[in-house]
Order: sequence, then structure tokens, then C-alpha cells
Amino acid sequence: MCVSFCDSTVIADIHCTIEFNSGRSTDDPVAHVINFCSQRGTTCNHMRLKPRMYFPLRNGDLIVLSDPKGEKSSPASSVTIMFESLCDTELSEFEKSYVIVGDPLGRGASAEVRRCRDRRTGEVFAVKIVQLKKFTSKKALERVKNEATILRSLSHKNVVKQYKCMEDSRNLYIVLELFV
Repeated sequence: MCVSFCDSTVIADIHCTIEFNSGRSTDDPVAHVINFCSQRGTTCNHMRLKPRMYFPLRNGDLIVLSDPKGEKSSPASSVTIMFESLCDTELSEFEKSYVIVGDPLGRGASAEVRRCRDRRTGEVFAVKIVQLKKFTSKKALERVKNEATILRSLSHKNVVKQYKCMEDSRNLYIVLELFV
């Protein structure tokens, strides 16, 4: 199956294509996005895609199609698509419960904070995503896990509330109260 996204003014001008893999092995991604726009064009998770390159998609990926002729991208000149596939069976506990949405709220050396939405209730939270591969020592990783344990035990109006803490093979996810 293949889905093409076109420029709204000229139907023949294809922006990008999403190709779904049929008969895939468990190691292959569910789909790929191919960018056909040479200027501005397509981004996936805020990373500009090179033209004519296959970029693997995972559940929760955010694809933004910007107006290739526009000077600056604005909500009126872009389309945002959240990629979700029901055939992706290798979802982590976090990915089964939440979808990451929007731009990063903050970044550090080994983690970033993003908004996430509960798939069941639609409620929006903040999630601190700690990349496990950034830690070379077990001691440093234990400090981060201790931070999550301590945060869970605190209850004060001036301290961010922690709702859940989950871990998969790549990341530690700390789901937090979102302050706007």
C-alpha cells in the first residue's frame, strides 16, 4: 500500500510518499516516508528529510509537510500527520500507553522532555525520555533511576508530580505533570 501527499494547489506536485511494507519481517519498519520536495519539504520528528531517501517510520512519528514555495512555515502553510500503524507489534509499554506530540520542551546531555498524550484518555503530560545508551556506567544510570524513585515519593504543590516510570531496551520514560 502506498499513500502520496500532494501540494494543495497543484495535484501533480507530489510532496512525499509513505510506503507500507507488506510481508515484512519483525526487524523491518512498518513503513517508509520518501520526500520528493527539494526545498523546505518534509520533516519527521523535527528532522528535515533528504530528497528521495527512504526514512523508516515508527508509531508516534510526527510528519510535517511544509509549503515548499513559502518563505516561512506557519500553521496555515503546513500539514502535520501523526503516523500510527496497528500492525506494529513491537511497541514498548510506553508506546502502547502514550503518543509523543509536538516539539521538544527541553533537552539535556542524555535526555529530552516532550509532551505526550495518553492514548486512552487523551490527557496530555510531559515525559522525560532518558536515552540509556548515553550512560557508560551503571552508577550514573542508577542515579537517574533514583531521581525517579524520589520524585514519585514527593507530594508538594511546588514539585512536579510523577505519574509513571517505564523502561524499554532504549529509553527510560518518566511521565510527569505538564506545566504550561
